[in-house]
Amino acid sequence: MAKVKILLLFMILGMTFFWLGSYCPAEEIPFGINNPYDYSAPKEKAFLIKPYMNDLGIKRVNENVFRRKVEPRPGVYDWREPDFFVRDILKDLETGFNIDPKTNWQVKGSVKVGKGSYIPGGDIDSESFRLYKTFLKELVKRYKDKVHKWEIFNEPSIEYKNIPEDYVKLLRISYLTIKEVDPQAIVGLGGDMPSLLSKKFLNNILPLLSSQHPVFGKDNAKNNNYFDSFDLHYFSFYNEYRFNRTKRKKIVTADEFLNIFKRHGLFEGKMITARAGATYTGEDLKTEYNGKRLEYQSEAQQASYLFRRAIYLLSRGVRSAWSQIREREKWQDSTNHFWCYQGLVYNGVPKGDKYDKGDGVKKLSYWTYKFLVEKIKETDWKNVSAIHDGTGSDHLCVYKLIKKNGQPLYIAWWDYFDEKKPGKTKTITIDVGNIESVKVTETIPNADWGKELKESNYPSFFKTEIKKVSNGKVSFDLGEKPVFVEVN
Repeated sequence: MAKVKILLLFMILGMTFFWLGSYCPAEEIPFGINNPYDYSAPKEKAFLIKPYMNDLGIKRVNENVFRRKVEPRPGVYDWREPDFFVRDILKDLETGFNIDPKTNWQVKGSVKVGKGSYIPGGDIDSESFRLYKTFLKELVKRYKDKVHKWEIFNEPSIEYKNIPEDYVKLLRISYLTIKEVDPQAIVGLGGDMPSLLSKKFLNNILPLLSSQHPVFGKDNAKNNNYFDSFDLHYFSFYNEYRFNRTKRKKIVTADEFLNIFKRHGLFEGKMITARAGATYTGEDLKTEYNGKRLEYQSEAQQASYLFRRAIYLLSRGVRSAWSQIREREKWQDSTNHFWCYQGLVYNGVPKGDKYDKGDGVKKLSYWTYKFLVEKIKETDWKNVSAIHDGTGSDHLCVYKLIKKNGQPLYIAWWDYFDEKKPGKTKTITIDVGNIESVKVTETIPNADWGKELKESNYPSFFKTEIKKVSNGKVSFDLGEKPVFVEVN
């Protein structure tokens, strides 16, 4: 009897250690944070990332692995930076890594893409690809218990624009190598911005990955076309949440980007992400982004962009992330870059900026994101119905989700900035069915600045009204802020 008890005890302990040591995914939420680590900030600031993410209710985070840092010489590895991410500041979060394969050294097959910078290329059996495969195997083996999503290069259309076939080789090697080490890992096609360059690049590589390719088709189909997910990302001004405008000359929409994958039969069954994207707050007339000066944008406009972009992309099946939590202190040695103003939390840099409300002060967008996460968490967010998508002459958007309790959640807004002469409000009517009244809640706090809010008052600083339903329909006026509409 004693032997049976001891054996049972060991079995229980063994199962306990198995579950504690194995991968246990966080509750799935379609939102995340991209590149929260600021290389230019004091290192202790990095330890603020996880508390912020816990407060926002977000578990998914993306960071970069730069091979030129990890492998300064062929076969010599320095894991300090990715170790710091995985084991310290991003511990217990759902971490995905974007792999930058560039090196500072050259071997046979390497392709020079800048001063002292090389990417893998040449024959598939070249020394360049062989060393990359070895690096990748070591990388995934080291972090496979903590990292389960790997994206192969950021914006490969730039470096591989003239040699798209070499990127396909890189992707195939990456997919097979990662799956060999971690069969459950998600391998992503390198993300790109919607642009003329990326459209051309995708139209070159996707036929080579298609299951219909006359030579590679069967092999592609056998290996899920060598990618489980793909990504688009873009940064814009507050009224450009649906598209990327390249240098003010050409608009390329998110829909155009997605349609390329649909045409090649590579859309269905893929995880689609927008792992980066944001807009800024404040004003910096000495700085431009995509050919336009950074004229004043309010905190409310940034929060509105965040909300509209997240729901618009979700209605297309895209899981999005916001770039940074705290503002970056520098980008490319400048404190005046677009990407230094797009965080959800001010950093107090540069001193004297009248629009920066102080280190650690949360913007309105922080609270909008937190509120959005809580609301979407209650729903079946994988099924979003577009009732009005903003393309009509009224510029109204209405989306419908179903809560886990079976009740509908409507999301509505007015793209007033698309009107030639917008008024202050526009009336909207929604068919909500046989109910008595609805609760209409604004998605941006009732304040001009996040500094004015008292955190303990969350979420009561989102303005709420009760509207009566008549004959199954409810009508009310929309202003600049999107709203949630739910059964009262």
